[in-house]
Amino acid sequence: MTPVLAATVLTLLAASPARVSEHPNPPSRPPAATVWAGKTHMFLAEEVLREVMLHGKISIHRSNYILGTVGEKIGDYEIDPQLKNAIWSNPAHFRAGVLGPDVYPDIATGQQIIHPEESHAQTGSVAGHDSWLRHLWNLSRNPATPAQAKSFVAGMMTHAAGDMFGHTFVNHYTGGPFSYEPDRQNAVKHVILDAYVGKRTPRVIAYTGLPLTRNDVSITGLEDFIYKTFINATPGSVLDQTLLRGKHASKSIPRIYSDLRRDLQRDITAYHAQVADYNARAKQHTDAASACKLTDTSCSATWQLAQAAAIEVEKTAFLAANSASVSYKESWRNNIDTGLKALPGYSHRIGLELVYSPDETGGVSKARTIADEYRNLHLIPMSGPPTAVGLVLQTITDVKKAIIPAAVQQVVDDLQRAPLDAILFVAYGITTQDLEQYLAAPQTHFNTEMAKGQGQRTSLVEMNINELKLTDSGYGNPMDLVDYRKVPALYNSVVLTKLLLLSPAALSQLFNDLGFPGQGPDFQIMLGFIRSIDGDNEWHRHGEKMALAYECPVYEQIFMRQTGEKGSTSCADRPRPATGTTAVAGTIETLGSQPTLSSSNLATAGLAGRFAATPAPYALQVGTVQNWAGAVAEVVEIRGKPQLRQKLESEPGETVEQTAFRLEGIAEIAAAINRSGLAPLTFVQTHRMLRAALAALDTNAGGGAPTVPDAVGAANLHLVQQNETLVRNTFTALDAKGAGGGRKKP
Repeated sequence: MTPVLAATVLTLLAASPARVSEHPNPPSRPPAATVWAGKTHMFLAEEVLREVMLHGKISIHRSNYILGTVGEKIGDYEIDPQLKNAIWSNPAHFRAGVLGPDVYPDIATGQQIIHPEESHAQTGSVAGHDSWLRHLWNLSRNPATPAQAKSFVAGMMTHAAGDMFGHTFVNHYTGGPFSYEPDRQNAVKHVILDAYVGKRTPRVIAYTGLPLTRNDVSITGLEDFIYKTFINATPGSVLDQTLLRGKHASKSIPRIYSDLRRDLQRDITAYHAQVADYNARAKQHTDAASACKLTDTSCSATWQLAQAAAIEVEKTAFLAANSASVSYKESWRNNIDTGLKALPGYSHRIGLELVYSPDETGGVSKARTIADEYRNLHLIPMSGPPTAVGLVLQTITDVKKAIIPAAVQQVVDDLQRAPLDAILFVAYGITTQDLEQYLAAPQTHFNTEMAKGQGQRTSLVEMNINELKLTDSGYGNPMDLVDYRKVPALYNSVVLTKLLLLSPAALSQLFNDLGFPGQGPDFQIMLGFIRSIDGDNEWHRHGEKMALAYECPVYEQIFMRQTGEKGSTSCADRPRPATGTTAVAGTIETLGSQPTLSSSNLATAGLAGRFAATPAPYALQVGTVQNWAGAVAEVVEIRGKPQLRQKLESEPGETVEQTAFRLEGIAEIAAAINRSGLAPLTFVQTHRMLRAALAALDTNAGGGAPTVPDAVGAANLHLVQQNETLVRNTFTALDAKGAGGGRKKP
């Protein structure tokens, strides 16, 4: 699972120092560390919110999927009118939504139920987090839903976009989704990594040019919406049957107290039904007595009245035995109603302390004071008033024991004893004391803890240089801050946030601009695929994918390949269109429905010129062609790791980017091999085979059948012969781009 602190890589990353200096109040010191990812979520969201508020449109740039660089702007696109109007008029509510399940309805429920794959599927959704997104989105499209709520829902979806990419990065180093079972090492690594990146995050600057403060985040007017949408699990409701479910539901305040209220109401209803039955039966006899006539010997008013009196005696005894306890239960139920309705406001206040604390302990002290206030005013009465008129202590104890299941009683006791500590421990499995220790100085614990447990081992220097793209080799320069555009997980989060705000027409236009006319999705692109925002690779790992992940040439033009992205690629097994397509916009018409790989087709498509000028992955996608990015995964997984550079057969002095560029070209040719139905080859295998094949063709240039080298094979040699011009031109371009002339023929 992921902590509020660790909710996304994203606690954290931010813009470059140069970008920050454009604002009037750049930070004079690095921001305080917090385990709560709210700051990073806020920073990334504010990047998008700035465009919404100041320009009214969303800009989309081309990116290099392999090298992780940002290219030219593709265009400016229209925002969904409902979302634009809602956000324009309620930016503070959008930001509250960005805090999302890290704060609402409360930290523990958000972390243990909303983040992971716990909730059941509902109509139109998959199980887990998507069920919540569908629930929220459907409510937001209702014309009766207020604009504040629509803005809040857009923020919630923004949070999900950040978590999806962020946790793919974090989980790579922690060994998997946030968990403190069977031991807490995974959780500790999540907290330390998030907190450290937080140390490297610049201050969040609002679109107004002023530093973002807690006053810029609001749920005013939304308290009832949050209560009804996240908390009020009445019997048979979608919250009761579908959303507030899972193995950790017994530790959720909304679930615990909704269930207690249900059981109390059951007893209250049964009591009043019994009283009503007594009254109805007594009335039946008194009415019959009134109807008796003096001359009717078959009707005895005296007997009827005696029966009514007997029922009244029985009712009186029933009331004496039960009325006080039922009054107690009614008071208890009302306390639960009041306390659950107050929960959004208290969660909001606690969240702001944790996210906007001026000290390095994450505002825990002030948050604890707020949580204690909620306990005293609400949790204690919600758990059964300690006293009641007409009831002795033992009776109260018996009533509470009958209502509160034994398995829940310990959670209730913990909440009443130390509410914030109980909530944080349920959420993260780490004591508040340890959390504060890790947050105050994550750099002190980084090398030790990040070398333990599962996941990719790393150190401060490796994290700084390879991932965060910093120059500081340790923590000697705290003002060396990250640029989100250089960290793929963060950049991808911003891109997806932009896309989820676009109107269907704008998405269609974007697909047109990327070379896929008429293929833009006509639905909200955040729906239908995310099972867990604690998980990784959620945009492609299940049968249901993000809409853009079905079209690799689209996805790879606007997203970046990121650390933790698993599989041959995120797009390797996508269904292919029946006719040929190409990653170069507008060229499919000239290539025809069944293009072949040849120098003339490359020239027609403009691929050769583009390839020589720009290190970008322009692979032809034809019919059922396997995506060349299967091989690209090898490069990305070891890019930036000097000790593994030999695996890439790089030239002495060749940069990682040059190596990646060279191997991108080899991948283009590997795609041709895959088209032919031959066994796919790795980069290194393809590189060696192609060089050997060209050497064989050169040796036999005088005529006759060329000798087939063992490293090539007859089928591969035949393929190279068919596409010899393409192969030679590609290597010429690659060699010209590589350091020192690139690879030479063996």
